[in-house]
Amino acid sequence: MFIRKFRFLEGEPGAAGGDGAAAGSADAGAAAAGSGDAVAAASTVLSGGAGDPAPAAGAAAGATPGPNDWVPEKFRVMKEDGSMDLEASARKVEEHRSNLEKRLGAGDIPPKTAADYKLNVDEKFKDLFKAEELAKDPALLSFLDKAHAEGMTQKSVDLFLNEWFERSTALLDTKATMDAEACTTALKDVWKTDAEFKANNQLAYRAAKEYGGDQFDAILTKY
Repeated sequence: MFIRKFRFLEGEPGAAGGDGAAAGSADAGAAAAGSGDAVAAASTVLSGGAGDPAPAAGAAAGATPGPNDWVPEKFRVMKEDGSMDLEASARKVEEHRSNLEKRLGAGDIPPKTAADYKLNVDEKFKDLFKAEELAKDPALLSFLDKAHAEGMTQKSVDLFLNEWFERSTALLDTKATMDAEACTTALKDVWKTDAEFKANNQLAYRAAKEYGGDQFDAILTKY
């Protein structure tokens, strides 16, 4: 059939004329019939489900979850008979959770925004640092923005701030000691003798006490 059709198209002798056209039409009809038979056969095969993976895939997707599907693959401990050792598997899951909690803390997470951090000042620093004043400090607010971006928790911020208060206080004490020494050296350039230095110091002390009133102790500590 194919050869006769091909010859007709090529125009070889004996292929032209009404007989050739009829033969071509017959061949075309036979080809169409053959195609129809093939489609019908294919439809019959598909309707029977042979060779079609879709139903199997659908069945797998809609399968009822097993009672132990909650256990991740890497934590599953299998018995010799191929079944899961549920107790051993659960133990591995718990060990993993416990180790993770030790590393990340027991559920402590950052607040929603940096503005939600609380400025918790330790009791021993409350005379020097006021939370309401710290909340207006641009440098501290900038730090809190960065802390939030890095995922710091409230507990971590508390630790940092109180460590900072500790260091700041120590630096202030050191600076005060250095200033006192420098002041003494400068005054002794003016009050040459020990007696003169002592007498004028006493006068300065009485003046500060008179001026300071109830705040004298605070002034004496600070200056």
